[in-house]
Amino acid sequence: MSPGTNSAYSPYAPARRPGGKPSEKPKYRVLIHHKYLARWEVFVDRVGLANAQRAWDHLAMQPGSPPPIGQCSKLRGMDKYAKNGWSHIYHYEASSMARIDYQFHPRIQVTEGKEPSPVVRILRLDLGSH
Repeated sequence: MSPGTNSAYSPYAPARRPGGKPSEKPKYRVLIHHKYLARWEVFVDRVGLANAQRAWDHLAMQPGSPPPIGQCSKLRGMDKYAKNGWSHIYHYEASSMARIDYQFHPRIQVTEGKEPSPVVRILRLDLGSH
């Protein structure tokens, strides 16, 4: 989906799982802000396929829980963004070369007449070192 595409999720686009579909159905739809789509495409090159899949699986399956591997914490001073059902902003360290800031919503109504769905939105993807 191109950034200009009219979508119920605009300005977000689907963040596809690196390496293909997961073995189990994701609990959350993972979206990324369109300005970070190009970075998402090179995410695997920076962190490796296993780390990229682990990050996506964490976001898609258990965004509010600690990841089995890696660090994840709530960003301080960002409480004002936790409203209308959206979580606090979380900071996930996929590796020393990649960090993801995201929020999740357990049941967001995106399109009238359709069932609400759980969504994770990637707000920022940083591929630089600390």
